[in-house]
Amino acid sequence: MENILSIKTAQEGLEVEYSFETILPLAQFNSKLYGDIEERGGDIDLKIKELENLIGHYNDEIERMTNHADMYDYMIAVSSGLLCGAIDSFFVGAFDFEAELEKAENTISDLVSGKSQEVVIKERVQEAIDKASRKAKIYGKELSKEEIRKIRGEATQGVIDYFDRWKRNDTINGTQEALKRSISKLEQAFKIPSDNLYHGLPNINAMSHHLDDIAHHPTSLGLCAAIISEVFRIGVYDTRNNEFKLKYLGIDNEYREKLKSFLAAIVVAGLISWILNIVDNKYHDKIEKTLPKPLAILVQHLTDTPIVLVILTHLRRIIENWIGHLISDVDGSNSTPGAGMGIPGFFVSVLNELSMVPPLSMTSLHSVIEDLFVNKRVDFRKEMTIYQFAGKQSLPVLLGDVFVRSFYFIRYLVEELKIKNYTLSAVDWKKIIPFNNRTILRMMTIESGTFTSVDLADAAIRSAIVNGGNVYNPKLYLDFALRVNIVGIGRFAIALGSDIHMGYQKGRSEQERINTYNQLLYNYNAKVFFLQSGNWLLADQTEQLMKNAMVIGVSSYYSYMGKIKNIKGYINSVDSEISSAAANNPEMSDWVSNLF
Repeated sequence: MENILSIKTAQEGLEVEYSFETILPLAQFNSKLYGDIEERGGDIDLKIKELENLIGHYNDEIERMTNHADMYDYMIAVSSGLLCGAIDSFFVGAFDFEAELEKAENTISDLVSGKSQEVVIKERVQEAIDKASRKAKIYGKELSKEEIRKIRGEATQGVIDYFDRWKRNDTINGTQEALKRSISKLEQAFKIPSDNLYHGLPNINAMSHHLDDIAHHPTSLGLCAAIISEVFRIGVYDTRNNEFKLKYLGIDNEYREKLKSFLAAIVVAGLISWILNIVDNKYHDKIEKTLPKPLAILVQHLTDTPIVLVILTHLRRIIENWIGHLISDVDGSNSTPGAGMGIPGFFVSVLNELSMVPPLSMTSLHSVIEDLFVNKRVDFRKEMTIYQFAGKQSLPVLLGDVFVRSFYFIRYLVEELKIKNYTLSAVDWKKIIPFNNRTILRMMTIESGTFTSVDLADAAIRSAIVNGGNVYNPKLYLDFALRVNIVGIGRFAIALGSDIHMGYQKGRSEQERINTYNQLLYNYNAKVFFLQSGNWLLADQTEQLMKNAMVIGVSSYYSYMGKIKNIKGYINSVDSEISSAAANNPEMSDWVSNLF
């Protein structure tokens, strides 16, 4: 039995100890069941905490996706739309294709001339330095850094003056000699194997080969085709037979030299990697122990670096050569500078690549694209015309974004500082950043909608004035279309779609929050049930303990009474002994009497 209470008391020199014991050990009173209840209750507490955190997350998301814009926000949005609409009306104007095309052609001509000038400067500088070095060696000297810098500056300025002189002659004489020389130089400097490999392939000719040769596309697929062409000497073509056509060029001396150089670099890099691997394997443990972990990882990865660098260097050369070749072809050939066939633009290239993929390959899409490029001459220059004007149209649209978002940021920063007693460290920046919340989306929707309304009204009024208000005149609608800001319409569509989509997301989050609340209530009820079960179990155990205590109390009472009776017997026996001893030894009798 287990002692549950022990008491000691002393009175008049007599010390008495009382102890109470249970009839059954306490551990036997459903301890396993009570432990299970506590464990399950702990699991429910964890689940409740998780659900409460999830509800907090939904509350934050719903708050973010709720529109809190007020009158001042709407006023700024509308005012920005009106202001940017006026800017578009007076400073952007109608789309003049011929004027924009001339600007695009001048931009591309400058690009070709600048790239050619860069190549020539590199060559002339190297030639001048080599020539000066040979001359210095005759006298047993070496060029100083200052001398090399001076030679480089003089050679560069000479090339710039040379190009400027040809440009001035073209301006005076109305010729294209400077552009012709630039294109010719780029064609010599940047060659790709597939350039003239199309001869003999069906449905490909000199007019269409820039469209049909995938390596002439300014896209990622075009870059892949250029890498394949450079590495494997294979041209990738679209012959309009619903398939890619590959043509092998063969190996020439130039390719052999490049291949030897590349393989030699790979061998050297492989040897370096092998040595580094040996060092790494031998001192691996020491490196990990002595060096910081990030530095140790870096050292271990250095074993693969030489080969990677060789491959990346070779790949970089291929990409630079591909870009240079596209620039050499973008403004015609050296025989037809500025007027010959250019390369397809990004949009036409992507459409052509899509036309080779089923089921589009079974349609006449490729024929339409070929007609656009070959007959209507919609090449990179004309696409750039559209891109340039789109960029011009985008300026008032971007200004509207800047105005609205700046106002939102400043206003809500001031309000947040007021709430946080002007403590900058306490500011909740998520509420202030003018992105990814419903309030700024609604403001942008109103701003872009106002801008588009002003733009459409301006286009309608101006086209009506120019055409005398004759609604039966087709030119009225053409002028109207040319004055409409397409970028602004696209911005309004994106803002409106984003606003609607965020409203849909808010509805979903609210429904998820309701479902989470239901789960939370279910777990709260489960927790109550488990607590009730624990209470009933404790009550049952208390009842058992009380019964045991009663039994112990009764047993203690009878035990106590028995002990009293025994003590009385002992006292009577002592009295009898004292009386008997008194007759024989009176002094001892007095001494014993004094004890009691």
